[in-house]
Amino acid sequence: HAGTPAIRPAAGPRTGAPPAVAIKPASMRKPKSADGKDADKPIERADDTAATDEQVVHQDV
Repeated sequence: HAGTPAIRPAAGPRTGAPPAVAIKPASMRKPKSADGKDADKPIERADDTAATDEQVVHQDV
């Protein structure tokens, strides 16, 4: 029985690890769709902080 519940929490961290990289660009996308107006501010911060991540986002797009 313990194996079943353990699978759920284990799946979280394991699945969260790869997505963690996507979470960075996702954060930028969230503010865009969420606020839209504030999207400009988060984008500028992302450019300086995650300039590398932004390039990855462009490559993905």
